[in-house]
Amino acid sequence: MKDIKIKGEIIKMDFEQCYCQFAPLRARLVKEFEYLPHCELDDVKQLVDMNFYKAYINYNIERAEFITFAINYINWALKRLNRSHHAQKRQSYDIVVNSLNVFNDKCDSPTEFIEAITDNTDITENIILKLCLKNALNNLDETCVTANKLLMKKFKQQEVADILGVSQVQVSRFKHKFLAALKRELSA
Repeated sequence: MKDIKIKGEIIKMDFEQCYCQFAPLRARLVKEFEYLPHCELDDVKQLVDMNFYKAYINYNIERAEFITFAINYINWALKRLNRSHHAQKRQSYDIVVNSLNVFNDKCDSPTEFIEAITDNTDITENIILKLCLKNALNNLDETCVTANKLLMKKFKQQEVADILGVSQVQVSRFKHKFLAALKRELSA
């Protein structure tokens, strides 16, 4: 039995009584957090119940009303779980971007970049990569596309610059602009 403050009154309750008393609260919190993409509804119910029990155990009558304490305790636990899930997603995204940067640093032309990636992927990923390549090229201006197509045909940057009548630095910028667009497509 534990002293629980409800609407200003102090009531002695064991956990089962408290669990039944606050069933609508737990149902509301489950409904509020059912959006969690990495948890099924049963998992959310279980997390709410488990943290409700922890709130009951850790409740001190001098702190606040039990309902306030329980809501804050459960919200905090579920939001922390959601943040850790998103942190894991960010880490996996960073791994993809870093591996693309390693490929980019090793390659002189977009063709080498694409070949380096496609050598390390299966057929489905290869198709997705080609679609991303097409979308990346569609998002660039015509001169940039032409420069990158020439680079893909193994022309050197200075040769492309002479053909297009621009500087070699501009061709390098076209290459990096294309690679950035391709990375955006791949990460989307």
